[in-house]
Amino acid sequence: MLYNIEWLDDARTSLNAEMEYVYAEFGLAALRKFYGDLLERVSQLQVFPRIGIRCRNLDYRGYEMRILHVKKISVVYSIVGDTIRILYIWNNRQDPEQLAKVLGLM
Repeated sequence: MLYNIEWLDDARTSLNAEMEYVYAEFGLAALRKFYGDLLERVSQLQVFPRIGIRCRNLDYRGYEMRILHVKKISVVYSIVGDTIRILYIWNNRQDPEQLAKVLGLM
């Protein structure tokens, strides 16, 4: 079974912010590589939806969270029926307490 991938608005917004950062700091070639690697890894969720780390007892806007690490990025997602909902994109070099605040965990 192939799962559908759905990007929520917060995920799109956070992805766009990360892409702007990569482009500004490292240029177009790095941005293309970053984006390609990210999409390739996210597409693996269609076949292997549980490859991310399950965050027990944590939810984001009512979704049980999982986190998939892609190099220096975390993809926060949830499995809802036959759909993978991408909830948020996080740059792991930032303060982890800030992620907890963004996700409403603090």
